Amino acid sequence: MRNETYEKNLEALGKCSEEIREAVTLAQTDPGRFRACDVHAELFDTGERSVLIAAKENGPAYQLDSMYRPDLAPWVWGEQMQIDQQVYMPKYIFFGIGNGALLRILLEYSDDTLHVLVYEPYLLFFKELLGLCDYSDLFLDERVEWIVEDIPNVFEEFVYRFADFRDLNKLYYQPYPNYRNLFQKEQQDARWAVQMFHNSVQATQEVLAKYGKQYFTNTLRNMADFVKTKSLVDLYEKMPKEMPFIMVASGPSLDKNIDELKGLKGRAFIMAADSALRVLLKHDIVPDMFVSVDAQKNQKHFEYPGVADIPIFTSGSNNYQTLLKIHAQKYFMNDMNAHVNQFLTKKGILVPSFSSGGSVANDGYALAAAMGFKTIILVGQDLAYTDNKTHSQESVRGEWKMDANEFIHDEADGYYGGKVKTSHEFQLYQKWFEEEIPKYPDSHTINATEGGVLIRGAENMPLAEAVARYCTEEYDIGAVFDSIEDVFDDETKRELITYLQKAPEELLEIKRRAKNAVRDYDKIIEIAYSGKLKQGELKRLLERTGEVSTLMEKAPVMYYIQNEMQEITHDQLQQVYEAKESARDELIHTAKIGKEYLEVAIRTIDRCLPEIELYMGKLSEIIA
Repeated sequence: MRNETYEKNLEALGKCSEEIREAVTLAQTDPGRFRACDVHAELFDTGERSVLIAAKENGPAYQLDSMYRPDLAPWVWGEQMQIDQQVYMPKYIFFGIGNGALLRILLEYSDDTLHVLVYEPYLLFFKELLGLCDYSDLFLDERVEWIVEDIPNVFEEFVYRFADFRDLNKLYYQPYPNYRNLFQKEQQDARWAVQMFHNSVQATQEVLAKYGKQYFTNTLRNMADFVKTKSLVDLYEKMPKEMPFIMVASGPSLDKNIDELKGLKGRAFIMAADSALRVLLKHDIVPDMFVSVDAQKNQKHFEYPGVADIPIFTSGSNNYQTLLKIHAQKYFMNDMNAHVNQFLTKKGILVPSFSSGGSVANDGYALAAAMGFKTIILVGQDLAYTDNKTHSQESVRGEWKMDANEFIHDEADGYYGGKVKTSHEFQLYQKWFEEEIPKYPDSHTINATEGGVLIRGAENMPLAEAVARYCTEEYDIGAVFDSIEDVFDDETKRELITYLQKAPEELLEIKRRAKNAVRDYDKIIEIAYSGKLKQGELKRLLERTGEVSTLMEKAPVMYYIQNEMQEITHDQLQQVYEAKESARDELIHTAKIGKEYLEVAIRTIDRCLPEIELYMGKLSEIIA
């Protein structure tokens, strides 16, 4: 039987998202390819009209519509959302669409600056709704984006594409009424993803504000090493997956089982956190690689004899002084340098990026999991103040003899049961492990720390037992390292260097356009103060300044400048969209902030150009 509502929706959906339309069409013929959903929807005939309801199998039914006042209910919901108190350029995340009425109210109440993301947790349920309710007008509204979840973590990743740090004060999450009852776990996961976005972006901005200038310096001075980086992809392919991977951190429990790591050379791939290097080397344990990514890492970690000869897993923003000390192979992860990534994308070259939980041990685990090691053993991963200590007594921080009782601490479930003292920072690292471990079902993660927090998803096992059970074969790890190729062959190195050395010229052009935009902002402010709002001229000026603002944000070469100026612009940019009492006041405020931002950018370009020219120029020595 022909369903005109379904066909109308499908046609409109194709104009909005061909990918989702194709998935819905496939679900029509082959539903078994998608996640089964135990919630089903139908229209209930009340006599006067039909009401949309949904129910879990063998569960109560919930209304997704109002049975008595369908015209009034969405407005009541809207008042609860305070849609009449919107800031400029708001962003909404809707968990569920229901009958579409609530979204229509929001769209009707809002102007073109609104941006909405609608998230339906199950494709099969969404397909049922398409045959019951007409959403065609919503699919065709350019202010609305859609995502239907059928792949783990898609929603979480999409949130980061949907919003950025400037949206923190104007990003709203709204579950559709009764969706939280129908999809409890999915709604909790979605809400947590949005909260994690807030936490992550805020933390990132605070780090950039604090270390942005250091990132700028490190990135430039590490560029020569990056051009010569060894290939992580080649390492993935050649390193035996059956060999156990041991991630050694510098928690207090490392002291009691350090001897178990002796004699493992060749029987396991030993990765050290940079803070654990000195502890291992003092006991004549030479790790196969160490990980260091911190912009301002204490250099005492790298002054012990032997460190210079250990390969490093690192990033472009790592403390350049660390890399100057290392003479062994250097393996760079992709730290999302937009300027470098533009070249990589054009050339089709893969430099892998990694999900990081904030600690170097997290980064090391991410590498091991990505490489497909079947057994990953955690050592010294206390993430707690074991015996009131912060680190191994032989580490740099352990020598400071700090007593954990001096710190404000939280409590968490312990490795041996009960509660242990930990910190908010440690708990973030712990949660990262607990979220990442299930993503790699083919890897067996063993927590052989023998102390600290309980890391769910990892099997607790004494290190001696793990060594006896898994570290039984011999591998020639050195031969593997000797065979690893560079990411860039000689010709590609020349092309990359030529590309990088055009950065000063590109920045000068951006500076020229920024100066013109400053003059345009002056004209906007002048017009606004005069009270004679010349709409045609204002539109042209706003379009021109908008183009330059987009250029400042999107131009890959601005990556270096944005890092350098982050400390100044962090608070400034969040003020751009503050609501004012009138459109005139808001226009003046926005123009002043925009002008101030461009002036900061111009000064920063002037200040940074000599250093950029110097270190990009030195790259010629690589191919001389």
